[in-house]
Amino acid sequence: MQRRPELKKAKNALRRALLCIFPTVLLLLFAVGIHSGKINDILYQNKNTTRIDGNATLRIPPEVPAPQYTGAAGHVHTKYTDAGAFIINTSTVAKGYLLAYGNTAFQSRLVLQKDGAEYIDPLPTDGSYYAFPLSMGDGTYRASITLLADNDTFYSVMEVHFDAVIVDALQRFLLPTPLIWFDADATVVRVARQLYRDTENDEAFVSAVFQWVRSIARYDETAHGDAAWGFYVPNLERVITEGTAICTDYAALFSAALRCCGLPCQMLYGYVTTLDGTLYHAWNMVWLTDASGTGAWWRYDPTFGFEKTDPTAPAEPLFLDTVQ
Repeated sequence: MQRRPELKKAKNALRRALLCIFPTVLLLLFAVGIHSGKINDILYQNKNTTRIDGNATLRIPPEVPAPQYTGAAGHVHTKYTDAGAFIINTSTVAKGYLLAYGNTAFQSRLVLQKDGAEYIDPLPTDGSYYAFPLSMGDGTYRASITLLADNDTFYSVMEVHFDAVIVDALQRFLLPTPLIWFDADATVVRVARQLYRDTENDEAFVSAVFQWVRSIARYDETAHGDAAWGFYVPNLERVITEGTAICTDYAALFSAALRCCGLPCQMLYGYVTTLDGTLYHAWNMVWLTDASGTGAWWRYDPTFGFEKTDPTAPAEPLFLDTVQ
């Protein structure tokens, strides 16, 4: 009879030990199950976390890209006038893009000229730096900032000459630009990064973005962007909210969705031949790598619905990148 209290104490001690050990064993089995592929259910900690499946596949979107500003000596060219302050920064030309800044009440443009060709882009005047791709490749450029005068013509307030030797040919097709604008808070970024997490590889991701862009808006030639610079500038938030678009909107939205997840994407302008005749059009080129690591450009046209087609057909570009 005197042994029973000791036996009871032993049983209680054993029970407490098992309660401590049991959760640890479960966690170990769970970890082993994921590692060995025995747990096949896809788990989400929340909407914005890494996906873990039976093959331990991890799809983590890279950081949203942004132009890298540097104040390197000799590369920052500043102009102060009665109209405002303007800067052209050439420190990033080896990466394939130029930085420009405008702080003025006037409508402004950045004009890039090389070998007789000319590209014109809107320059937002909110006092921030914006990136402009050097789409004409290596060579000597003239960059100028022009302002809109009262008589609806633009006049130059500053210009800079520089030589470009581009060592990173893809970087310029990853960045937001005034014509393909996005930042970390944009709706297109939130949607694209979720699609990235939900797909197994880059090609599947591009396809998912392609289908989303085509489904989010119907074609409407009366749709309008921001015409403040004298030509069409897409407003991607409006496209998503109102659900109407023209070819420029489709191509810009597609570009923004891919770029914000680290996939190089061009937006091209040119002429295409259709049943209705020859049309001025916008479409995309996407850089994809195969299993061997070899990369190539593929043509996508979210307006007409052509997905991953021969990049040389059916459209010949009029110019490669007036719109990035």
